[in-house]
Amino acid sequence: MSLLKANTIKPVTSGGTLSLQGDSGGSAVDCLNITSAGDVDFTGNTDAKIKLPSAGGIYESNGSTPVLTESGGVVALGSAVTGVGKVLQIVQFTSTASFATTTADAWEALSVFKAVTPKATASTFLVELSAIGSAGASTWLRTGMKATGSSISTTAFGVVDDYPLSRSDPVSENDIERIAWNIIVDLDQSNIADAITFTVFMNTGTGGVQGYLGSRSGVSGTLAWTFLTVTEIA
Repeated sequence: MSLLKANTIKPVTSGGTLSLQGDSGGSAVDCLNITSAGDVDFTGNTDAKIKLPSAGGIYESNGSTPVLTESGGVVALGSAVTGVGKVLQIVQFTSTASFATTTADAWEALSVFKAVTPKATASTFLVELSAIGSAGASTWLRTGMKATGSSISTTAFGVVDDYPLSRSDPVSENDIERIAWNIIVDLDQSNIADAITFTVFMNTGTGGVQGYLGSRSGVSGTLAWTFLTVTEIA
């Protein structure tokens, strides 16, 4: 076995590329090239692989912040990696109860909400509602949502009579409506640290008429469901 010690290895030709090779039964095997620009490429061997050591990986220049790691055959992206559309968490509110408005002609918060503590300080959220709805009489049935939290300004989505996230028209108290929507929520914040609560709002648009989410005319357990799903995406 020979040992080579050197502070610097350069190609013989000025401006050339330095190539490293392996050996297979006495035959040279191209590995990687270091170009005159300092780039590393594998053009000499398109089958070459980079193998991460167990409990090792690729780290930022500080040597402690992981970018790409492997453990037990599972590869993970570090929290410092952003802009790749990674799903950080999925949380869900589910119920077979009935959630009703009062008889006022106004937008009202229902007890249909989900609090999420973000995994990152700047995330996008996909919020989805799937439920059944009804009303005490023929009227409009509108739904919207608000996002609240100590790290953000309260932000409304569709809590406007003319532009709700959903609008249906039950013709009687026996009429069942399917209510479903999804919306991408980018709160345009870079310092979110505390929990964000997404709350569903409802308005029938008719004074004296109640609206119901999750059941037919307030009868819980009868064709009853409400799902509010929040997905955090990096």
